[in-house]
Amino acid sequence: MIEFFKNYGFLISIISLGLFIVGTLGTYYWLLQLPYDYFKKFERNESMFKKVIRNFLAIILIILGVLMLFLPGQGLITIFLGLYISDTKLTQTLKDKCLGSRKIQDGLNSIRFKHGKDGFRF
Repeated sequence: MIEFFKNYGFLISIISLGLFIVGTLGTYYWLLQLPYDYFKKFERNESMFKKVIRNFLAIILIILGVLMLFLPGQGLITIFLGLYISDTKLTQTLKDKCLGSRKIQDGLNSIRFKHGKDGFRF
């Protein structure tokens, strides 16, 4: 195992750094593409099939995120993404608590204001 890291440690470091940069820039781009009312509360009128698919995808993302905590990748971001897209009371409470923070709202809006976009409505 130690021999593996001696041989491929630099390559793993470069790949991890690349994934970090792509993930950060992707998140930044994503925040700029969202509509200003994206975080407003609304009722989802989805079929049961869509809810099952959404929660199944969320479970897969959470499992992959936990694995990425030990492997190269953005583990915490993947876990949070899985929690965010899941459709449960617990995740709705967590979303409300996080988005209710004035610091988080100001941080998200400052990115949008820098690029001439309207701020999010919470």
